[in-house]
Amino acid sequence: MNNKERFNYLLKGYFWGYLPFGALFGVLSLLGIIPFNFNEKEYYGIIGLGLMLVFIPIMVIMTAVLNWIFLSFGFWIHSFFYKSKK
Repeated sequence: MNNKERFNYLLKGYFWGYLPFGALFGVLSLLGIIPFNFNEKEYYGIIGLGLMLVFIPIMVIMTAVLNWIFLSFGFWIHSFFYKSKK
């Protein structure tokens, strides 16, 4: 598995992991049940839903990139100790 495939798996996994919770919290914000907090300000309604929809891809990309960096570094370190048997 190369770096591109690893990143693709991480991106898809985080996207499908964040999507249900983000959609749920967006709908709850739309209904006025819970707020979307941003810069110590509470947003409800359409604005809360919109901010949540913007927040989902940002969080997915941030977590996927950071985990891909650590994973790639770990595989690089691993390659020094265990040589591939190709």
